[in-house]
Amino acid sequence: MNGAPCYRVESVPDQVWWYGRIVRCIDKKNYLPRRTEYYDRAGLLFKLRTFDRVETIHSYPTPVEITMKTLPARTWSRIILRQVEYDTGLTEGLFQMP
Repeated sequence: MNGAPCYRVESVPDQVWWYGRIVRCIDKKNYLPRRTEYYDRAGLLFKLRTFDRVETIHSYPTPVEITMKTLPARTWSRIILRQVEYDTGLTEGLFQMP
């Protein structure tokens, strides 16, 4: 993926599901799924998600630009993250158990 060595991981659901197969290109260095291909049950590539830009923020590899394309409809969405912060000191009191 963009010159970075990747593991190719294929998942096939054992039950009927929307996708018949998912193929991920996992970055060998940081283990992020840099490219994910979603195939329909007929075996045609239906969606494609890519991490177009990854930055290291506070030592965490973070996808800051993500694209999802729906190929048959020729549509796409892009998410751009800004001001990402980690380890901000959230207290346990912010979360409640059901």
